[in-house]
Amino acid sequence: MTAVDHIPMARPKYNRLQNELMALRSRPSVEVADDLVDTGEDLLGYRARRARIRHLERLLARAKHPRRGAVAEPGKLVTVRYDDSGRTETFMLGGYGACDTDKKIYPLRSPIGRAVVGARVGERRQVLKPDGAVVPVTLIDIDAGGR
Repeated sequence: MTAVDHIPMARPKYNRLQNELMALRSRPSVEVADDLVDTGEDLLGYRARRARIRHLERLLARAKHPRRGAVAEPGKLVTVRYDDSGRTETFMLGGYGACDTDKKIYPLRSPIGRAVVGARVGERRQVLKPDGAVVPVTLIDIDAGGR
């Protein structure tokens, strides 16, 4: 799974969804259609519950909790999503010693560097391109591995 596949999710929301999933799983499951008391509504309810369980399992498997206090700063590897296209890009914010890596590096003076420096995971920023166009981006991951 790549960083692109992750969904930033705060711990309280993760816990709430985890509790909902456990509650849905703890309900008795009717696996054989003949055992249903009222085949109409009960079968539909059973299918809806199974679909919700599958949805929650996929969502929780992709959830990533941002590190408390993680801020985009020089030397950190960051991943942004360009909101207009959905494309993601991972790069290192330039700074002292940043040239010692094989990763793509954007200087702090670059449009993307100016936009994301100081941002936290999940925060939206505006990149002002040299031609005057504004491109919205969302910071989706910060990795201190660059330092």
